[in-house]
Amino acid sequence: MTAPQASDPLSRWIKKLHAPPGATTRLVCFPYAGGGASVYRRWIPYLPDTYELWSVQYPGREDRSGEELPRAMQELARSVAFALQWLKGKPYTLFGHSMGAIVSYETCREIDKLGITAPEYLVVSGSPPPDQAAASCRAGADQHSPPRIAKGDATEIETEANSLITATLEGDIELLADHTLEPGTRTVPIPVTVLHNDADPGADAKTVHGWHSFTDRRCRFTTLPGDHFACFTHPERTVREVTSDLAPLRQPEF
Repeated sequence: MTAPQASDPLSRWIKKLHAPPGATTRLVCFPYAGGGASVYRRWIPYLPDTYELWSVQYPGREDRSGEELPRAMQELARSVAFALQWLKGKPYTLFGHSMGAIVSYETCREIDKLGITAPEYLVVSGSPPPDQAAASCRAGADQHSPPRIAKGDATEIETEANSLITATLEGDIELLADHTLEPGTRTVPIPVTVLHNDADPGADAKTVHGWHSFTDRRCRFTTLPGDHFACFTHPERTVREVTSDLAPLRQPEF
């Protein structure tokens, strides 16, 4: 049975997690495989007051648990891009971690096709570039499993791990493993920042540098300490990097 759907695409697909008065920029985040929108609530204590925090809600989890899981990456990205048309009035940045990095990149491509307002920046974390993500996923699906948190220190991540580690996680991994790039231009007209954790076995420094081929703007690379899920177990480091001044990236790369 399909769960009742919200009346507008924005409230169905993109959840507002934090909106301090006077915020001037929106940060829209894409969860990892098996994750729901609420995983980014851990970021709220570390966000500057100038940022709103929004998170994409994929079908098949949390308040959309009665819906079918996404069947194709482009279809998923197209739905998110369409919903972003309703998020007006402020500049915004997209952030995607692991599978979310690929979904956010494909969303940028769909935004370009639709001709709607593009994000100022795309920040990707914990993922090989789009042309290598599917093969990497097939070779090491275990890296997509959310981290276990010690009992007594339960968080959104533990809740997600306990409830979604089976069908939802497996469905997302299959989605990523089946992803292929559509023919045509692969670059997006958006500056890209690539975050890499030095103990992430699924996205080594050499591999992630392949992201530079997927933007026709500047591409910046930053290495942070920690493993694949460090942006959730130690979110302050990643949040600081994502919300830092990226103004130099506005200039095209020559």
